[in-house]
Formats: sequence, structure tokens, C-alpha cells
Amino acid sequence: MAKFTKMNPSDFKHMTWDAGLILNDFTPETGEFDPMDIRWATTGDNSFSATRELTDMGAGINNCPENTMQLQKAQPWQASMSGTAVTVTANDIKIFLANADVEEISAVLKKIVPRADLLITDFHDKWLTFNYSELNGETNGGFCAIHIMNALSVDGFSGTLGKNKNGNFPFNLKAFYDMADMDRVPFEIYIREGEPEPDGTTRSDDEEAV
Repeated sequence: MAKFTKMNPSDFKHMTWDAGLILNDFTPETGEFDPMDIRWATTGDNSFSATRELTDMGAGINNCPENTMQLQKAQPWQASMSGTAVTVTANDIKIFLANADVEEISAVLKKIVPRADLLITDFHDKWLTFNYSELNGETNGGFCAIHIMNALSVDGFSGTLGKNKNGNFPFNLKAFYDMADMDRVPFEIYIREGEPEPDGTTRSDDEEAV
């Protein structure tokens, strides 16, 4: 093998895999979640992005070189989570539209009514959680969990429907700062290394059955 075609022997312990889950709520301290909090069945990739621009405060100073590290000022973070859902409920459409309400016409019929203004209640938290490391058991499995706060759909609601295909409903949720706690960046990331299960196994039952 070529000299520079190698991997760190511990790399397999730090890999992620699968598309993960979009959750309404998640407890990173225990890795537990309620299956009813799985927001959507998804297709394709689930994505997260966190970016921020830098302002060079020395750019206009004659006797200061550009891109001096001491004079860089970080602008607020821009964080978002996106993917494509193949399941949709009345509440999901409300989330995709962002500023809308659900009216219950009967036990089985609901109407989603868009409105012109945004309300604080239109913002919500979401989690993207996915497998991490080679130890992925049900109790002690490793995971990465990305928590976005005060999220709002920014691309509206659209769907693609085709013959003999699931409907595809893309979503793009952007995190927003809160005036009540303006120093708190509206996203956080957790990583938990996997450990062997109490019975000594290293993987979940479905993986061992493969």
C-alpha cells in the first residue's frame, strides 16, 4: 500500500453513519427519546449548516495589513437544518408554512390557514441525531446530536408528487437568536462515545442479525 494511503487505526471509533432522525425532543445526558418525537420519515440526506462571517476591523486602516487576526470580529452565527420529509400531517404543514394555524373542522378533517404575521409560538426547537462510533447498542450506543433553537421554516411549503413514488416535502429550518438571552448562540452539538451494552454486546440486535 502507498505510504500516504492509510488511516489512523482509531478512525473507525469516530465515524458517523446513516441519515439519523429529526426529533422534537431529545435527552443527550441519557441518549433517550420518545419514538413519538420522531418528527418525520425522511428521504435522501439530512443536513446541518452553521456559518458566520468575519469583519476585518483593520481593512480600512492604512498602516495595518489586511486579515490581521487580532482585528477580526465574528458576526452572529447562521444555523439551519434541512432535509426532505415523506410523511406530512396538518401540524407539519403548519411548521413548513411557519406563520399558519390549524383549525379542526372534525375529528378527521383539519384546515391549515396561513396568516400574515409571525408569532413567538411559531418558533420551535429541533434535534438531528445520528449514530457515532462502532458501538451502537440500544442503551449505550454512541451518537452525535445537533440541537437548533428557535427554529423557523424559511423556504415555505412545497411538495413533489409522482406516480408510484412517495411524496417529497423539503424543509429548511433556520435557528434564531432570542432577545431574552442574546448571548446564547441558538445551536449546540453533543457527541457521546459508544460503550458496550450491559450484556457485553457492542451492537444493537438488528445489526447482529445481519
